[in-house]
Amino acid sequence: MSQSNQVKGLYEFGSFRLDAAKRLLTRAGVSVTLAPKTFDLLLLLAESQGRALTKVELMQALWPDTFVEEANLSFQMSALRKALGEDGAHWVETVPKHGYRFTAVVKGVADGGGSRGIRRAYWMAAALALLLLAVAVFYLVPGHRKAIDSLAVLPFVNTGGNPDAEYLTDGIAETLINDLSTLPGLKVIARSSAFRFKGRDADPQAAGRQLKVQAVLTGRVVQRGDSLSVQAELVDVGENRHLWGEQFSGKLSDLPVLQAEISRAITARLRSPLTGEERKVPVRRQTASAAAYQNYLRGVYFVAKRTPDALRKGEEYLEQAVAADPTYGAAYAALADTYTHMTTRRMLAPREANRKVEAAAGRALQLDPGLSQAHTALGGARRREFDMAGTERELRLALELEPNNADAHTRIALTFLMPVGRFDEAVEENRRAQELDPLSLIIIANAGEILYLARRYDQALKEYRKLQEMDPNFSSGAIEGLVYAELGRFPEAIAAAEQAASRAGVNSRPLALLGYVRARSGDRSGARQALAELKQISQSRYVDSYDVALVHAALGDRDAAFALLEQAYAELSAGTRDLKVDPKLDPLRSDPRFADLLRRAGLGP
Repeated sequence: MSQSNQVKGLYEFGSFRLDAAKRLLTRAGVSVTLAPKTFDLLLLLAESQGRALTKVELMQALWPDTFVEEANLSFQMSALRKALGEDGAHWVETVPKHGYRFTAVVKGVADGGGSRGIRRAYWMAAALALLLLAVAVFYLVPGHRKAIDSLAVLPFVNTGGNPDAEYLTDGIAETLINDLSTLPGLKVIARSSAFRFKGRDADPQAAGRQLKVQAVLTGRVVQRGDSLSVQAELVDVGENRHLWGEQFSGKLSDLPVLQAEISRAITARLRSPLTGEERKVPVRRQTASAAAYQNYLRGVYFVAKRTPDALRKGEEYLEQAVAADPTYGAAYAALADTYTHMTTRRMLAPREANRKVEAAAGRALQLDPGLSQAHTALGGARRREFDMAGTERELRLALELEPNNADAHTRIALTFLMPVGRFDEAVEENRRAQELDPLSLIIIANAGEILYLARRYDQALKEYRKLQEMDPNFSSGAIEGLVYAELGRFPEAIAAAEQAASRAGVNSRPLALLGYVRARSGDRSGARQALAELKQISQSRYVDSYDVALVHAALGDRDAAFALLEQAYAELSAGTRDLKVDPKLDPLRSDPRFADLLRRAGLGP
């Protein structure tokens, strides 16, 4: 079409007509309302059809001689996609680390031919619209297109420059992970793997490939005083195609409402319309108290760090959350989970931990029966009480409510299957956890521990080598040293155990395992020294009697070892879960006292 026959600044794409002179956008003859800057943005993109425009180019064109943040451009992009609707939003394509491209076929509109030409153009546009609709149906309606079945929510970026808002940024992303994990048929990568990309300028496509997911959700958060802006964007990993994006704004005091709005919008985009099965999924109850929600986010932010100081700080914030709203089930569930981590790190004696876990998890489920996290914590408490049936029941309930609960999968492996010698099933269950949380160092360490207890020592070492490759500073709790000891490689065993003990902090277990390795290597005085240190530590904090019993067993002090194992049984020691399968207790197995202890611990003859 020659320029003389074309109306300047009049374009058509799909069922839309863009009139630059009249500053008017219509869709099938119906006016579409656009804000001035959104209209300018659409015009820029349409006139540059097919060419990727950088963010800098767009911001300079839209706000000449004015400094603006990138969030302003993101907001306008979101508004434009919203205005174009589901059949047009995909035309505004995000070019990672560059800018945006308008991919629609844009045609200049002719001014000749009278009404016949207009009608012809109209029917051509209508035909194109029908074609696009058919394509949309093919790609969007379940059964015509493979629905998104796997997703990673990357840590949102704190773009406001306020380091104190980091808990808020992480909390919004983590809440989305928790909410989306309840959707049937959708695999959602767990927090610990997704958040390994925190602080990195991660390319969504590369991150998605590494996490082996179909789509990635990214976001940016800007907090200015009581004002909050959240920009979320969904990207198809395989096609590197923008699927959805939206800007959410509100007051910090309205954060619970804003979070719920974001979750609903993303859920609707992933599962629209909802199936009958998805409508049955329990809806998480959120608090209406902004103070409770902010303290909850602060709490889970610190608990995720897993260090003793951070766990205590997380506990304080979560207690403040339930004080602000005593009906906040999710905060009680997070408290129960916090007590579980404290027990694992020997920060709480098991009986005290069980009392706290059962009170918090019980209250959580009373308020919100759909909380998978509460059932997971209760599973650990049941195991410490030697209730194997109760352990399985709680963990299976956790997975029924949330199939994406990687923590429940790995705990079934460690606390139910592995203790009774069902090693192949334990390995498989832990593998499922790894699929949901592929970069979790703890789950890889659990894989190594299962293989160690299954006496597959060479395979266990392979898992520990993976850990070292991923994070040389990660402590595997001295289990690696135990593997070397069983293989008779004592210099390596002692080096690994000493390294773990030096990083242990308040956790006394690595020191006990160092004493065991020293005893196995023939260093009896070194083992006795570890026992003396453990006795001194026990004066001020909890030391698991099971751990101390292992050192005495390696030294050949059978009576002392059995006395400590009886004490561990009375304490509900977490270590007693391994009684039936632990290689370190092999010197005691022929003693009748051992069979009696196994029977009482619910682990059979």
